[in-house]
Amino acid sequence: MEDILIKNPQFYSVWTSWELNAIDPNFNEENGRERYTYYREGDELLYQAEILEVGELNLGGIYYDIKNNPREVLTEPYLYSYTDQQENQILESSIAIPLMDNGVFIGLTGSDVELDRFHDIVENINPFKGSYASMISAKGVIISHPDSTLENTSIYDTEFSKFANLDIEGMVNSGKAFSFTETTDGTNKLFISFAPFKPGVSSDTWYIIIIVPSDVILQKADRTFTISVLVGFVGILLLALLIWFIARRISKPLIKTTKILNQLSTGDIENIDVFEIKTHDELSEMALALKKLSHSLKVNAEFALNIGKGKLDEKYNPLSDSDVLGNALLQMRKNLLELRNTNERNQWMQTSIVRISELLQGEKTITDLGNQLLISLAAILDIQIATIFSNNNEVLELTSSYSSNLDKSNAPKFKVGQGLIGQAAFE
Repeated sequence: MEDILIKNPQFYSVWTSWELNAIDPNFNEENGRERYTYYREGDELLYQAEILEVGELNLGGIYYDIKNNPREVLTEPYLYSYTDQQENQILESSIAIPLMDNGVFIGLTGSDVELDRFHDIVENINPFKGSYASMISAKGVIISHPDSTLENTSIYDTEFSKFANLDIEGMVNSGKAFSFTETTDGTNKLFISFAPFKPGVSSDTWYIIIIVPSDVILQKADRTFTISVLVGFVGILLLALLIWFIARRISKPLIKTTKILNQLSTGDIENIDVFEIKTHDELSEMALALKKLSHSLKVNAEFALNIGKGKLDEKYNPLSDSDVLGNALLQMRKNLLELRNTNERNQWMQTSIVRISELLQGEKTITDLGNQLLISLAAILDIQIATIFSNNNEVLELTSSYSSNLDKSNAPKFKVGQGLIGQAAFE
């Protein structure tokens, strides 16, 4: 067990418990076990052996739960101290596997994982400005959160859970991914996404939660849409005022013009019949301008409809650099493209997080874990060659590699600060 703990730095302790009646033929009581534990205290590995629960009845806890229903288990997070001192308590979870002999339970073996190791990983997940991430267990216990005072508390007691118009606990128990938008305190609108993953041997589902202020996502699109509406409204209003002024001086030719403008004001662009005036005065120029306006509005309407259908790659040219509406439509398309790209990056990031999370499941040597991480990162980031060196008493030794001609047998070792690799580690 000591060797397992040395080779797996992610374990805080490894232990095994044996039923006394399985290892001592003279022991004939119902309950009683002997537990052996190797655990870390600072830089030391300590050993503890103890006999527990001899003669006691109606015992509870995870040991007797697994004894009565043998299965592999990843426990819910809990606080524990190997020194029985409260100030030394750590938040941990246990991986427990039953020991069976011809179908008979004879003991339990497992390891304890300190959950603080996930804090820095989750803290760095912030795909948008003002966003943050959290991790919870299958029963909603917060494992990692930017506000460390919330860790080891229930997600169902948080602010957004209280304000949510959704059965969050029921959704978490379903083990499926889900997202929703919620307003807390009546003011802060949040987009909240729950991404499930299976940790290790457990059949339970844990979650990574990403919380993003909705205004960060929608700010640009809302602003562009408002500008487009205002520009369109002001443009139509100015044109209507111009026609009203001319109509006071001109009679018959403007009856048709008024009819066309009424169609434009109701958005009936398709059925406009633009008339022609065969003169060479201001009325002729106005008719020509109206024809161009009608065509421009049809083009703008078609472009806007294509945007609404998600066809953001349609070709469109504004009438000029001064075409406010046309340029506003182009800006709206640009912002929607950026939003789509942002959503795709967010999806890529969530998929990558789940992919990396899956690698952390199960028991692996640090070399196997490193190799699998490099293979996955190469696919995600298009890496051509990569290596992982571990710091062993200020000496860097090759742990894992990808597409490299180095392996543990021929890889050079570097002191911290020596050579390119040593200097990188130093900095």
